[in-house]
Amino acid sequence: IKKPIFHIFLSKKNFDILKYVGFLFLGWRIILFFIAFLGLSGLPNINYYTKDLFFPDSSLNYLARWANWDGKAYQDIANSGYIPGLTVFFPLFPILIKLLSFFGISSFYSGMILSNLFTFLSLFFLYKLTLIDFSTKVAKRVLFAFLIFPTGFYLVTHYNESLAAFCVISSFYYARTKRWILAGLFAGAAGVTRLTGTAAIIGVLIEYLILEKENIKGRTLKFMWESKIRRFFVYLLFIIFVLNILTSANHTIVSGVSLTILEILKWPFILLLILLTFSLLKFFVKIINFKKIFNKNFLYVCFSIFPLLLYLIYQKITFGTFFSFLDNEIIWGKKFSPFWQGPLDSIRYVISSPFLISEYSARVHLRIFLFTVALYGLILSYRKLRLSYTIFYLIALLIPLSSGTLIDFPRYSLILFPLFIVLGLIENEFIQKLGVIIFISLLSFLLILFFNSYFFM
Repeated sequence: IKKPIFHIFLSKKNFDILKYVGFLFLGWRIILFFIAFLGLSGLPNINYYTKDLFFPDSSLNYLARWANWDGKAYQDIANSGYIPGLTVFFPLFPILIKLLSFFGISSFYSGMILSNLFTFLSLFFLYKLTLIDFSTKVAKRVLFAFLIFPTGFYLVTHYNESLAAFCVISSFYYARTKRWILAGLFAGAAGVTRLTGTAAIIGVLIEYLILEKENIKGRTLKFMWESKIRRFFVYLLFIIFVLNILTSANHTIVSGVSLTILEILKWPFILLLILLTFSLLKFFVKIINFKKIFNKNFLYVCFSIFPLLLYLIYQKITFGTFFSFLDNEIIWGKKFSPFWQGPLDSIRYVISSPFLISEYSARVHLRIFLFTVALYGLILSYRKLRLSYTIFYLIALLIPLSSGTLIDFPRYSLILFPLFIVLGLIENEFIQKLGVIIFISLLSFLLILFFNSYFFM
């Protein structure tokens, strides 16, 4: 007999987890509160548009700073509805803000209440999800890694990061516990919270369809060397990567030769990519349990796509195109590009100006660092975690990378729950302590920059 949904919060064991998560969240929240307050009170602020610096005074609104940048966009949508440029902000968070406003709560406080609530719930479900495969000790480290991640403060701002994390994590928790109605419901909610949330729909579907023996951890990286097509693809990808770096060389001949070779390699690369795609499809056909398709649970999982379809239909009716949000990404400095474009541009910039002292240079170094952490986490996820987790991770990684830039990538990484599980699995004490120092330092630094109106993502 299936237990009611609220049973998860009522048992003695779960109540103990709630207490632990509650104290952890409260302590972390208080620390962030004072770091932000001290930074805003004691350090110069900046007018982002004029670049004028000014020292703090009583006119600064501390609470309003929790809704800097995109936070204002979510308030505007909740208060006045969509205009074309704002369709990039998916609708679930503004809808929930609007629902709370019916109780007389302002859009600002509604967003802050929701943001903090969903962070707490994300911690609870992440703890429960980790416990399915690992020990309590690992689960606690996973929560700690999640909270001290350099952009973790976004979880309690007027952004939808915590809602996206909650929907994704809870969808996988219910998938792992075979409660497919709830898994589909929360995966669907993730798909209308942000674009990267759509990866949860595919991840939950993989968890449902894939053979259990193929989903277990313990894989190696030999997969990409098991056929000539895959080996050639890896070698060619590496050559193209190096040639792209050389195109930014100051030497005209080196740059010109690199561009010529890249043009020649373009079609072989496309052919290998097509062959690799067919190879991967063949692999997935072998490991899928097709009998599960003829089951009502399959329909529950497939239903998760409908909320996103409704949002697309709304955009078509209101703005004349199903993909208004993609058309409007250009306003925010993004456009559809090959997934390697953003990282390559950033790496080229660092190589050409490795020690340039500027705000932009610092942003690029930070983005490359966190991109490297996320990429390394993907490799470890493939080796140590379930295949469904890794496929979700890969798709949720590729979506923001396909915007042609690493802008906002550090913030989007908060949805990558397998990354935090991988970080929680680190046993080496030196690496643990070094990671904690680096992450907490960056967390504090970026939180102050966010509050003082420095755009640093």
